[in-house]
Amino acid sequence: MLYTGKSGIDVIDNTGRTTLSWAARRGDDVAVKLLLERGANPSRPDQSMKTPLHWSIGGECILLLLQYDAEVYAKDDDGRTALNYVASNRDDATFVDTLVKFNADIESEDNEGWRPLHWAAHKNQPATLDRLLYHGADKNATDKLGRSPLHLAILRNCHEVLKILVEVVANGERSKTALGSTVLHCAADHADIQTLHILRSANLSNVKIEEENKDGFTAQKIAEFRRDCNGEWAYSSCQASDPDPKEWYIAFRTFIAGVHPIERVGDGK
Repeated sequence: MLYTGKSGIDVIDNTGRTTLSWAARRGDDVAVKLLLERGANPSRPDQSMKTPLHWSIGGECILLLLQYDAEVYAKDDDGRTALNYVASNRDDATFVDTLVKFNADIESEDNEGWRPLHWAAHKNQPATLDRLLYHGADKNATDKLGRSPLHLAILRNCHEVLKILVEVVANGERSKTALGSTVLHCAADHADIQTLHILRSANLSNVKIEEENKDGFTAQKIAEFRRDCNGEWAYSSCQASDPDPKEWYIAFRTFIAGVHPIERVGDGK
């Protein structure tokens, strides 16, 4: 069923989406250009407050919408801008460049406190993540649960983005999640062997190895629990499965051995 808005060109369906929104979703730049030339509203939101720019999957479509003054700051019901969606769904630096050129907010937070860099880390989008960092995205930003992009990359075992993040995140990055988990806790809880190898190569320093989370556990204690659970540690989709828990534990101990702990006042005698 169709409804007519102020202009016939902006006719909407029962979800509030316009013809322009659907054309942008298909990546049909010819149709998008024609509709815009005929006066289609480039920023009309649907019932979830997504605009055609949110739905756009093609670089040319994004550029056309922006050239016709689409609202680059518009947020949907989840608090996400078009740049949040690009970071989540497109591993293409040119998409980021286009939106930033039109003043997209590179630090825009959604309802969970996730910025574009969080989404790129979570979805393992290395080209997008690298470009966001190039444009100055805060690599240490935390969400409402205290998780940084590095936490998310470890949690999801996103190896490609992790290789980038360990090169740029300052050593001694000591942010904690809402549960008091540091990067070491996150590694003990979620990292697979390849993630541990990547972290080992980073030579992390200025880290509190004996830091306890809110349950009173150190990363070492969590790793021991994981080693002793007979390969049944993966109780959620975010956690790694360990075909050989002892092999995993050896990799974890090798990683920890390469971490340089924080120096206490008075040390260095």
